[in-house]
Amino acid sequence: MKPRERRVVRVVMAGWILLGVLSLQAVTGNAEPGRAVVVYLTSTPVSLMSFGLYQLNAALKQLSDEPEWHSMAFYSGYDWDKNRIVISAVGDGVGSKDKCAELVNYIRRDGGIAPGGTYVYGDNSLYAEFFGPTGFDYPSAPKGYKKKVDEIIVISVENESKKIKCGGDLLATEVLFQEQ
Repeated sequence: MKPRERRVVRVVMAGWILLGVLSLQAVTGNAEPGRAVVVYLTSTPVSLMSFGLYQLNAALKQLSDEPEWHSMAFYSGYDWDKNRIVISAVGDGVGSKDKCAELVNYIRRDGGIAPGGTYVYGDNSLYAEFFGPTGFDYPSAPKGYKKKVDEIIVISVENESKKIKCGGDLLATEVLFQEQ
């Protein structure tokens, strides 16, 4: 190889190496969150509210596995302003007011609430159990707090295309309809 050819090869190789280093630098720069984010995520404890909503969402997801409700999306969240835990079901699975009411009552039964608004198991709903520690209770926990959790759970079912919306409190016996 002639000296001129060797220089061209070295320049081309150096260019490829530089390009490789720069592309690796771009990848590693975006591969992880910033240190402050990692510190925040690892030092922030999970509250019973956060973990309860997580478990409630996992339980609600199983409702969409039922053939009758497979076209519904189930999820929950906390409305800070209204102090309500809202169980939402949205989709085409409720094509009539009767179906809407049927789903509200189905969600109630799934949570361990009998048709008369009473508990099927124990002193609170199965949903309220998600908002406490598993297998034990804290001595400092407010007395009857799970029953209070039940009192702030509401159910909202909606089919936007048919303009059907209904719902009610978890412990209620009636289903309320809202005009859209």
